[in-house]
Amino acid sequence: MKKIVIGIVPGVRKNIDNPYEYKYIFLNNYSKMISEVEGIPFGLLPSDEVISIEQLNICDGFIFPGGRSLERFHFDIILHALKYNKPILGICLGMQVLNYFSILKDILVSRNMNINNDNLWKIFNEVQDKDIFKLKDIPTPNIHGYQIMKNEVECNLDTLAKSRHDININKDSILYTIYNTNKINVLSLHLKQVTNVGSDFYISAVSPDNIIEGLEYKDNNYFIIGVQYHPELDDKVLFKRFISEVRIRV
Repeated sequence: MKKIVIGIVPGVRKNIDNPYEYKYIFLNNYSKMISEVEGIPFGLLPSDEVISIEQLNICDGFIFPGGRSLERFHFDIILHALKYNKPILGICLGMQVLNYFSILKDILVSRNMNINNDNLWKIFNEVQDKDIFKLKDIPTPNIHGYQIMKNEVECNLDTLAKSRHDININKDSILYTIYNTNKINVLSLHLKQVTNVGSDFYISAVSPDNIIEGLEYKDNNYFIIGVQYHPELDDKVLFKRFISEVRIRV
């Protein structure tokens, strides 16, 4: 059986003035989980913030992990995945990036502009401070691990365990077919929430305090799912489904 190659999108730490502080970061848990579900993890490495088409062509699917910021190369990967029908699993920031793309695409369509990286980035820089685009703070205290995110407590297995909560899953969603239940317990670590959802996606899961925890691409010919929670620590079920959807399309 052919091994599936999954491109992992890096996190970024930028310091233009110090080349040794300009880094692309990969967490072990993502590559470990991909390996455990019989995929090959492949870390995508930008050069001057551009990921080569040769790297993208190697990959059969993509994971957008958690992180800090939207980057221009995120759009290149999404456009490539849509063009060649390669599945995407977005986690935390990854879900937010997918939604950002859809909001920006909606704006381009409304202005009769071509959907390409240059135009997406242009509109992003135009609207990033506007309410239609911005994430909103989740009021504290909350159930989403804010103590860890605000560095009020150390991040370790004990504090992570206290950052778990249930989510309610839409019975008409792909997530429901993955878990075969309308409620699961997840690990949540985020300070922000998605409130405006792009037209390409529908809400597939919410937390008890009504925070969006899952988004899914409306076109069922694709497998593009975003989750706000963090399945990379212990949720092999979601990763297995992701790999199986990738394999269907290889």
